[in-house]
Amino acid sequence: KSQPERQSRSWTATIYNAREEIADIQEEIPSLTHSVILEMWDRCFRAAKREAEGEMNLTSAVSKLSWKEVFEKQYR
Repeated sequence: KSQPERQSRSWTATIYNAREEIADIQEEIPSLTHSVILEMWDRCFRAAKREAEGEMNLTSAVSKLSWKEVFEKQYR
């Protein structure tokens, strides 16, 4: 969302790979349910935003992301 003009196939692959990794972790750890993830959502979002801002070397205007945006949105 912060740099849509820089979205490449590699970027899209990274998104899908991360989703698959999270699904794999949920399979391995059944107690990591949707509700448990939602409990950690804000803390994880802040950490991910800090990391992305560091990589971009700029402040992101993105203040919130929904479950649907992160896990269900289709990319290219």
